[in-house]
Amino acid sequence: MQRLILKTENSSGVLRRVAGVLSRKGHNIHSFHSDPTPDSGFSTMEITIECDIGEAGMMKKQLLRLYGVFSVDLDSDA
Repeated sequence: MQRLILKTENSSGVLRRVAGVLSRKGHNIHSFHSDPTPDSGFSTMEITIECDIGEAGMMKKQLLRLYGVFSVDLDSDA
């Protein structure tokens, strides 16, 4: 299990784009949590998926290409 921690724009469509990338790559979301940040206009998403660290690295690169995603961190202790 790998946890992806994303800082995103707090706007409609960002979650759809993130879920679309994971779906196209064949990954099922095991858990999802999102909170707004103190900085207005941003959200933090925590997504847990079942994959190895190499696949998680590829997901990070794919997610960083999306409009509205500003950073992606990996936590392999999920």
